Amino acid sequence: MGQRTVIKNVFIVLTALSAWAGTLLQYWITSKTWAALVLPTGEGIIRFFSYFTIQTNLIVAICLSSVLVKPGGFFDKSSLQSAVGVYIVVVGLVYHVLLSRLWKPEGLQWVADTLLHSVVPILYILFWLIFTPASNMNVRNIFRWMIYPIFYFGWVLIQAIYTRFYPYPFIDVESIGYRNSLIHALGLLIVFFLLGLLSIWLKKPAKPAT
Repeated sequence: MGQRTVIKNVFIVLTALSAWAGTLLQYWITSKTWAALVLPTGEGIIRFFSYFTIQTNLIVAICLSSVLVKPGGFFDKSSLQSAVGVYIVVVGLVYHVLLSRLWKPEGLQWVADTLLHSVVPILYILFWLIFTPASNMNVRNIFRWMIYPIFYFGWVLIQAIYTRFYPYPFIDVESIGYRNSLIHALGLLIVFFLLGLLSIWLKKPAKPAT
């Protein structure tokens, strides 16, 4: 096993462990609040998995764990790893630009918060930049990558019919209305698209020397 492979595996292990640890810790913390809110366990679980942050950190954990167990498999594709990179960058950007000023977590909540919104995005992007191979991707890849965030927004609206719960204030239909929620969702889709273009450019194969 070469030095580069060892370093790659270290990145994979650190990033995957951070994502698993942050998600599990956040689940444990969140589950403690269900009793105080008189929430049925089922509804609490639905709320927990309604966060884009949780879903995306799980995707990172599953993706990299699979790469470690089965190199060259489904999750070792450049396009898929680039899509995951776009998703986790959005997690970090949205949190630090829009949400971090809304609260000040302490103790274990701060640990989970830092892992999910800072450590995992940074580690994953470093892994992606260094180890994900260049690939001939194009705009069609980006449209495929955007299926997940579009379905996510639809999921939020559907589960809110039953739970009246919105994971983020900028898509809280009951507080800001459908119009503003849709505008914010469209704005985030534009961010996804622009980040997709950036990732394609960064992973564009070098032209052969002439």
